[in-house]
Amino acid sequence: MKKSLFTIALLVVTCMAFAQKEFIESKSLVGVWQLTQAKKTDDGQTKIVKSPAYKVLNTDNTFIFFSITSNDLSSTVSHWGTYKITSDSTYSESVTRHYTSSALDKSESQMRFKLLDENALLLEYYNDAYKQWIPELWVRVTPRKAVNNIN
Repeated sequence: MKKSLFTIALLVVTCMAFAQKEFIESKSLVGVWQLTQAKKTDDGQTKIVKSPAYKVLNTDNTFIFFSITSNDLSSTVSHWGTYKITSDSTYSESVTRHYTSSALDKSESQMRFKLLDENALLLEYYNDAYKQWIPELWVRVTPRKAVNNIN
């Protein structure tokens, strides 16, 4: 019950924040990003498929990671915290709270990134268990444009 109330409260606050100011069209890390996955098709081609995982990087250097389940379309906040850009290709994430792994509460992650274009982000994080950098491809969630005045 507490988890549901928190999720609802978070969504209300987020909606209020967006209602109070215009949507920020950014060419930087700031924005709403959706994780993608590479999938092999039956004919051997690689296809990029969007996953239901999202990261929101705000202008005030806070971030939130959430996902949407496909079976009932419920939303779940995994973790949130703050981030700091440390160079033109690195930033750090300081996790305030991590619901899926409490061991990651108050943890810090070093991230490497490259904007492939204004709407595609190659992100890598270091995985201590595997002792390697893990790449992820994220795409920016952009406002939907009306087509023929149909929303």
